Amino acid sequence: MVGQLWANPTQTYDAVSATCGKEYAAGENRKRLIDALLDANSLWYPLRYSGQFGKGTINTVIHYHYPAQEDIDEILSLRTFRDFGGGSLYVDSFGFLDQNPHNTMHIWTGGMNPAFKTDAPTDRNSAVRVAGRKFHQRDDLYSEPQFGDMFSNLTASYDPIFWPVHANIDRLWWRWQQDHPDGLPADLDSALTPWSYAVRDTLDMSRFGYEYVRGGCLMPVGLTNPVGRFVSAPIAVPDATKSFRSAEVRLHRVPQLPRSCFIRVFLNTPDADASTPLNVPGYAAMPPCSDMANVMADLAIAKFHRRKTASSTCASAA
Repeated sequence: MVGQLWANPTQTYDAVSATCGKEYAAGENRKRLIDALLDANSLWYPLRYSGQFGKGTINTVIHYHYPAQEDIDEILSLRTFRDFGGGSLYVDSFGFLDQNPHNTMHIWTGGMNPAFKTDAPTDRNSAVRVAGRKFHQRDDLYSEPQFGDMFSNLTASYDPIFWPVHANIDRLWWRWQQDHPDGLPADLDSALTPWSYAVRDTLDMSRFGYEYVRGGCLMPVGLTNPVGRFVSAPIAVPDATKSFRSAEVRLHRVPQLPRSCFIRVFLNTPDADASTPLNVPGYAAMPPCSDMANVMADLAIAKFHRRKTASSTCASAA
């Protein structure tokens, strides 16, 4: 079983039964298996029947397919917010982002317990049981409900996958904003009940203190002793990022020195120091010491992309 993947807990239990015997996926053994899987993976969740939908699958019953890259590319190419995100009124139609991947990910991830052999309900919210449940308690996690938690709006947030799914929806909106800066919702002053925000308050995520990056690597340094030069360990460059035209190196929490200084950043130049000239291929940037927020490394990118790994060198001098 090592190295194999299963789309939902049902397939996991079936694989254990076939490999070890049915008794290992039932009763107390099933509970211990659930305990072990919960401890091993923070995103694994037993109340999930991914892709399973009544008497068939989500693909065969309601013809929803798991979102593919082609779907995302088409959604990001839409020109108006009404098409992308939906109308401004509750009775308006969903935007394509809300349909797939959002709604599809809810229904596909939650799914329906195949043991019930029933048709899909007309109202997902009224079909689930909420009263009397003690969410995330072991007795609740050992239960085998008819519907997975992500299936309904009333229970979706109890599945840990709810949070990265919604973070990705937010990220896709941010991606779309970069290409369509004038694509705005119709009524920017509508209140987002029950919060004290209007729509216009959410257009710039920087006010909420977060951002999205396409890849990153954190290198803590100088936590206890001051450093004059730092060479990072090799950083793997994912294939998906090799077509990017620029990289970004950030220096966080650099203390303000009592005297003037400069910091130079180099890529793939491990021997660089304060005396290294700025015309070497690996030179990236030299931020002013009065503003240590970001260091944009736009140079030496060809060298950066030709390698399977990269490293950064920071050198400072008074």
